[in-house]
Amino acid sequence: MSSKYTELRHEENHNDELLLEEDEFLLDPDTDNSKPSRQGSFTARDIALVFAGGCIGGLIRSGLFAILSTLYALFVVNIAGAFILGYTLEALIRSSKDQTKQKSLRLFLGTGMMGAFTTYSSFIAFIATLIQGRALTIAVSIVFAMLIAGVIAATIGIKLARMKALRRHHA
Repeated sequence: MSSKYTELRHEENHNDELLLEEDEFLLDPDTDNSKPSRQGSFTARDIALVFAGGCIGGLIRSGLFAILSTLYALFVVNIAGAFILGYTLEALIRSSKDQTKQKSLRLFLGTGMMGAFTTYSSFIAFIATLIQGRALTIAVSIVFAMLIAGVIAATIGIKLARMKALRRHHA
């Protein structure tokens, strides 16, 4: 049984780019997402890429939290992170067929840098604090605003990367 994610209808052009249909999203090009599998075959280089990206993303996030209020910092890191992650992953999928390069960039930028830059735990702690302070309406409003803004940001990132790839394809 195959999922739509793994049954990609694609065409190769003269630039060796992978072109996906408008409604196709690829979760992880290195895995067959239709079957449960056990991940875990990481090399020391893979771990180093995630670590290096995480250090950079964490430092940027810490800087933003130092200069912005908690609520604004949460929105900036999570919404910007959703946009950057959407753009980056879509661009990587559509760019090179060099799977080693794609995997390295995905581990460094996606898992490492954006994983450390964005913060679900701080977001939940902030929401829990609001709920404990009996600001339930505000907490629920923030949850929905963050969710909707994150989905919109990721979608815009994906669409921009897709448009850039199509422009390159037609150039």
